Amino acid sequence: MARRVNARDLEIRGLRLHVQLLLGDDPDALQRRINDWCAEAVDFLLSSELIPNWLKDELASGEPMRVAESTTYAGERLKQLTDRLHEFDDVEIRTVARRAFVSYVQDDAEAVDRIAHVLSSCGVTVWLDRQDLPDSAGLDWQKTIASQLDASAYFIVCFSEHWLSKPSSFAHEELRFALNRLSTEEDGANWFLPIQLTANSIPEIEIGPGHPLNLIQAIRMNDGWYRGCADLLDQILPLSGNLARVREELQSEMPDVRLEGVQSAHSFRNPRLLLPLLDLCTQEMEFHDYLNGGLLLDAIRAVRDIGRHDQKLSELALPVYVQLLDAGRWTYKVLEAMEAQPSQRVRVFLEVYKRNESRFGKSFAELLGDDDVFTIDLADLRDRAARRNEDDDGR
Repeated sequence: MARRVNARDLEIRGLRLHVQLLLGDDPDALQRRINDWCAEAVDFLLSSELIPNWLKDELASGEPMRVAESTTYAGERLKQLTDRLHEFDDVEIRTVARRAFVSYVQDDAEAVDRIAHVLSSCGVTVWLDRQDLPDSAGLDWQKTIASQLDASAYFIVCFSEHWLSKPSSFAHEELRFALNRLSTEEDGANWFLPIQLTANSIPEIEIGPGHPLNLIQAIRMNDGWYRGCADLLDQILPLSGNLARVREELQSEMPDVRLEGVQSAHSFRNPRLLLPLLDLCTQEMEFHDYLNGGLLLDAIRAVRDIGRHDQKLSELALPVYVQLLDAGRWTYKVLEAMEAQPSQRVRVFLEVYKRNESRFGKSFAELLGDDDVFTIDLADLRDRAARRNEDDDGR
């Protein structure tokens, strides 16, 4: 059952407990109340995906408060949590299960894997048939899919030219299951999330009489991958309060407003702002004037500091790092940002770049070919770079 938690109420209750602690009220009497409040605040923050993973580990450690032994620690803990809650003002957030069923055709597997990587990096559990469907003889496929749909909080269907060209695929059967549920549930519009991987790929299907599928707003990945992923994540984990304001600033048409958004994002260092920042980086790469160049530099710094504590998050920035290196934009700052990331994949790309720096008239794009930065085998990437060097030396 979903429940509603109010950040403002939690903050006020925490501040009252903090005041009572500072005034010297009996710590033994306060211990249970503080522990209960901290558990509720931590659960709120974790469920709402409002904090970076390094702070999650600390908050979710399960270590007892031991207020009677350490009032200083208890006070610090209370202040830390109330400060976090204050960022979201009086926003009411609905905490729900974050499990998504993703439907697609096999020809789109690479694009879907990238989307799944983003969702899982941001705390969403993703169900993909080829990864999670039991491989056993006699499996009742329809029963299994129906049970997985019932167990998921969201149904994500990825439409494309490939999807339209394969009417007999499992993906079409999955859509029929989903549309049947959509036509009978009042909150179906919140559960059903269509994605448009390629233009004009929403099928002409009716959910009910006079209610075509294309009336549901689709998330357009073809207009910008990072922005599309951010829009999708917002449907599952809605931004609110200050975070929603910062995202709007990052998408403003006015450079000075975007700059304010970048500076705020750097200050918050919240993982939910990483995708909008990366989208901004891809947009700003098109400009070469002084103002946009400085804005891009600040965005690179913000991306660096958000990703440096989380391996999965740090990998999300890799396509932008590769684009910037190939374009020769702020190269020294990009390398500095890559060096700060914990991801092994980012480190290997950094290693390849440094070994080839003197001859990088040939780009990563050429080195990768049709392979994706998220999925290319790292040993193969090293081998390709070594072979290219040998070919260059042989000339």
